Amino acid sequence: MRGLPVPQAKSRYFTLDSAREARRAGVPFGKIADPVGRPVERGYSIFPYAIAEGRGFDYALAFMRAVWSQGVDAGSDAGLRKIVETAGLDWRRARSLIGNEDWRPVAEANRQEMMALGLWGVPSFRVGETSAWGQDRLWVMEDALVSASNPS
Repeated sequence: MRGLPVPQAKSRYFTLDSAREARRAGVPFGKIADPVGRPVERGYSIFPYAIAEGRGFDYALAFMRAVWSQGVDAGSDAGLRKIVETAGLDWRRARSLIGNEDWRPVAEANRQEMMALGLWGVPSFRVGETSAWGQDRLWVMEDALVSASNPS
């Protein structure tokens, strides 16, 4: 999403790794409509509205399920409408927001914070002062959560 080229081999690895993790966690995955680029930006333009309506989590979940397991094209109005309505939001209101840039400052602030922590992409995690990249480091986050809940 930062304009960086993604070699086909890396893209394939990410997809296979995601599928493996989804199977492990029992999460539906497989009928993919790759959202990278314009579809994600269209989705982000609606996200502040979803948050304001108290539906931010529902919208993010609907978006991810749609594009990673249901093959819904978030780059189309029909696909994005399905996502919006699944999240319990008003399509007419959401449609009027598509293409706005209100989300960009928040995304950029998040990107800068991530980079300042020595992280560079998703999935990145932080618990207290502990940061890690990659789902293969979830054990580090687990340890940090246990430590945070059991202070010595």
